[in-house]
Amino acid sequence: ALNFPAEAKELLRRKEDRSALFQLSEWYLKESKWDSAHLTMNIVLETKTDDKEALLAKGAIDEKRGWFNRAMTYYQSIYERDSTYGDIVSKIDLLNRKIAYLRKIRESQKDVPIIDLESKPVQ
Repeated sequence: ALNFPAEAKELLRRKEDRSALFQLSEWYLKESKWDSAHLTMNIVLETKTDDKEALLAKGAIDEKRGWFNRAMTYYQSIYERDSTYGDIVSKIDLLNRKIAYLRKIRESQKDVPIIDLESKPVQ
Protein backbone atom coordinates (compact mmCIF):
# COMPACT_ATOMS: atom_id res chain seq x y z
CA ALA A 1 0.00 0.00 0.00
CA LEU A 2 1.15 3.48 -0.74
CA ASN A 3 1.81 6.07 1.91
CA PHE A 4 0.01 8.90 0.16
CA PRO A 5 0.92 11.63 -0.63
CA ALA A 6 4.70 11.18 -0.32
CA GLU A 7 4.97 7.96 -2.33
CA ALA A 8 2.31 9.05 -4.81
CA LYS A 9 4.15 12.29 -5.50
CA GLU A 10 7.32 10.30 -6.16
CA LEU A 11 5.43 8.06 -8.58
CA LEU A 12 4.06 11.09 -10.41
CA ARG A 13 7.59 12.40 -10.91
CA ARG A 14 8.41 9.15 -12.73
CA LYS A 15 5.76 9.43 -15.47
CA GLU A 16 7.90 7.35 -17.77
CA ASP A 17 7.74 4.44 -15.33
CA ARG A 18 4.77 2.44 -16.60
CA SER A 19 4.56 0.11 -13.60
CA ALA A 20 4.58 3.08 -11.23
CA LEU A 21 1.63 4.60 -13.09
CA PHE A 22 -0.33 1.36 -12.85
CA GLN A 23 0.45 1.18 -9.15
CA LEU A 24 -0.72 4.76 -8.70
CA SER A 25 -3.92 4.03 -10.62
CA GLU A 26 -4.63 1.06 -8.35
CA TRP A 27 -4.22 3.29 -5.31
CA TYR A 28 -6.66 5.80 -6.76
CA LEU A 29 -9.16 2.99 -7.40
CA LYS A 30 -8.93 1.81 -3.79
CA GLU A 31 -9.66 5.38 -2.70
CA SER A 32 -12.57 5.65 -5.22
CA LYS A 33 -10.81 8.48 -7.04
CA TRP A 34 -12.09 7.37 -10.43
CA ASP A 35 -11.06 10.45 -12.41
CA SER A 36 -7.52 10.34 -11.08
CA ALA A 37 -7.24 6.64 -11.92
CA HIS A 38 -8.46 7.41 -15.45
CA LEU A 39 -6.03 10.31 -15.79
CA THR A 40 -3.16 8.07 -14.73
CA MET A 41 -4.03 5.58 -17.48
CA ASN A 42 -4.24 8.48 -19.94
CA ILE A 43 -0.61 9.26 -19.13
CA VAL A 44 0.30 5.67 -20.05
CA LEU A 45 -1.68 5.98 -23.29
CA GLU A 46 0.14 9.21 -24.21
CA THR A 47 3.33 7.23 -24.77
CA LYS A 48 1.68 4.16 -26.31
CA THR A 49 -1.83 4.76 -27.64
CA ASP A 50 -2.59 1.08 -28.15
CA ASP A 51 -1.54 -0.12 -24.69
CA LYS A 52 -4.08 -2.89 -24.14
CA GLU A 53 -3.47 -3.13 -20.42
CA ALA A 54 -4.17 0.59 -19.95
CA LEU A 55 -7.30 0.39 -22.12
CA LEU A 56 -8.45 -2.60 -20.08
CA ALA A 57 -7.84 -0.67 -16.85
CA LYS A 58 -9.86 2.29 -18.15
CA GLY A 59 -12.69 -0.05 -19.10
CA ALA A 60 -12.62 -1.65 -15.66
CA ILE A 61 -12.72 1.77 -13.98
CA ASP A 62 -15.78 2.76 -15.99
CA GLU A 63 -17.43 -0.60 -15.38
CA LYS A 64 -17.00 -0.15 -11.61
CA ARG A 65 -18.60 3.28 -11.89
CA GLY A 66 -21.55 1.80 -13.77
CA TRP A 67 -20.64 3.50 -17.03
CA PHE A 68 -21.14 0.32 -19.03
CA ASN A 69 -21.39 1.80 -22.53
CA ARG A 70 -18.16 3.73 -22.08
CA ALA A 71 -16.45 0.63 -20.67
CA MET A 72 -17.65 -1.35 -23.68
CA THR A 73 -15.92 1.16 -25.95
CA TYR A 74 -12.57 0.39 -24.34
CA TYR A 75 -13.14 -3.37 -24.36
CA GLN A 76 -14.16 -3.37 -28.02
CA SER A 77 -11.12 -1.28 -28.87
CA ILE A 78 -8.92 -3.99 -27.36
CA TYR A 79 -10.88 -6.72 -29.16
CA GLU A 80 -10.43 -4.96 -32.52
CA ARG A 81 -6.67 -4.83 -31.97
CA ASP A 82 -6.29 -8.36 -30.61
CA SER A 83 -9.27 -10.68 -30.22
CA THR A 84 -7.12 -13.19 -28.32
CA TYR A 85 -6.01 -10.74 -25.60
CA GLY A 86 -6.61 -12.18 -22.15
CA ASP A 87 -10.24 -12.76 -21.37
CA ILE A 88 -11.50 -9.79 -23.40
CA VAL A 89 -14.20 -11.88 -25.09
CA SER A 90 -15.64 -12.96 -21.73
CA LYS A 91 -15.45 -9.37 -20.42
CA ILE A 92 -17.42 -8.13 -23.43
CA ASP A 93 -19.93 -10.95 -23.03
CA LEU A 94 -20.39 -10.27 -19.32
CA LEU A 95 -20.78 -6.54 -19.89
CA ASN A 96 -23.34 -7.17 -22.65
CA ARG A 97 -25.30 -9.30 -20.18
CA LYS A 98 -25.21 -6.54 -17.57
CA ILE A 99 -26.44 -4.00 -20.11
CA ALA A 100 -29.22 -6.34 -21.29
CA TYR A 101 -30.30 -7.03 -17.71
CA LEU A 102 -30.49 -3.33 -16.87
CA ARG A 103 -32.45 -2.66 -20.08
CA LYS A 104 -34.87 -5.42 -19.18
CA ILE A 105 -35.41 -3.91 -15.73
CA ARG A 106 -35.95 -0.45 -17.20
CA GLU A 107 -38.45 -1.77 -19.76
CA SER A 108 -40.35 -3.75 -17.13
CA GLN A 109 -40.62 -0.63 -15.00
CA LYS A 110 -42.23 1.21 -17.92
CA ASP A 111 -44.91 -1.48 -18.16
CA VAL A 112 -45.88 -1.27 -14.49
CA PRO A 113 -48.74 1.16 -14.04
CA ILE A 114 -48.26 3.71 -11.32
CA ILE A 115 -51.28 4.10 -9.12
CA ASP A 116 -51.69 7.60 -7.85
CA LEU A 117 -53.02 7.31 -4.34
CA GLU A 118 -54.38 10.53 -3.01
CA SER A 119 -56.09 10.82 0.29
CA LYS A 120 -59.68 11.91 0.17
CA PRO A 121 -60.49 15.19 1.86
CA VAL A 122 -61.89 14.80 5.33
CA GLN A 123 -65.42 16.17 5.63
